[in-house]
Amino acid sequence: QRSKLDWSSVEREEHASLRRLYKALLAVRREHPALRSLDLDSLEAIADDAKNVLLVRRWSGSQQALVAFNFSDESQSVDAPSGAWRELLETNAKIDGGRVTLPPHSFGVWSN
Repeated sequence: QRSKLDWSSVEREEHASLRRLYKALLAVRREHPALRSLDLDSLEAIADDAKNVLLVRRWSGSQQALVAFNFSDESQSVDAPSGAWRELLETNAKIDGGRVTLPPHSFGVWSN
């Protein structure tokens, strides 16, 4: 019984906002080949253990995608891979002047 979905909870804001986020993430993945690719040869992961930040860059042909995660309790700023990045999902994470800036416990998604 505990494992059954309670569809009435979708109407409560904390659940509705999470559902909207999942739908947006699935749409971004569907629309960008670099995020759909399962080819591990087309993936680069850069971890900054001191800042608790992980950058994942994927590519498919000439298209690239960048996903940055901040697992820290504080805002963090790290060097971004070179490129002309455009935001794919509004998360309050930014790339400016070659730096990725992430609020605490956040992520960002960009494409070239």
